[in-house]
Amino acid sequence: MKSEDLGNINKVKFRDKSRGYDYPCMMIEYKKGKKTKVYKRGSESDEWLRLFLSNEGDRPACRACIVDKYGHCSDISIGDFNNRDRIPKKMNDNLGCSHVIVNTNKGYEIFHKISDYIEFEKIKMINKSTVRPASVNGNRFNKKIFYEDVKALNTKELYSKYYPETIKIRLIRIIREAIYFSGMYSFIKILKQKRNKFKD
Repeated sequence: MKSEDLGNINKVKFRDKSRGYDYPCMMIEYKKGKKTKVYKRGSESDEWLRLFLSNEGDRPACRACIVDKYGHCSDISIGDFNNRDRIPKKMNDNLGCSHVIVNTNKGYEIFHKISDYIEFEKIKMINKSTVRPASVNGNRFNKKIFYEDVKALNTKELYSKYYPETIKIRLIRIIREAIYFSGMYSFIKILKQKRNKFKD
């Protein structure tokens, strides 16, 4: 969708979870004339989400993060808990879960003061670096040229070059939305989880 088609934007939800954590959407509520409309596209077809979730937009420094070399230097580290299979069942509502790492005694004191106001569960830490979803895959395109294009091209031109809305992308969106609205999405997710547990 072109930006000029949106009219006056009232609200934006990046990674909207109304369809669940496993099906994040870009949601933009806008007013066109007297009508309030909503743009909602899933992570399979919205250009910004495709860029974000692919990690292709990460800065080169993400691949040489000082956390990997020196460890967490803050009192508390907070981020998405990406290993959803390890989320305690009572907290797994498919709306996402945060991962909080207490690194120092001061951090422990701070966390202890707020612990009565939040729902949390202690889990065994396997590797601190695994909670940071850094870019580890090879780039699909030249990063140097990509960042030059970020400065030189407008948004439409940039997405058209790197994340065009092809027939394949449109077809994937139609199929995924059909599965979701038919109620089959949750069923498929349960089968996938059972298969993964069987493999483990």
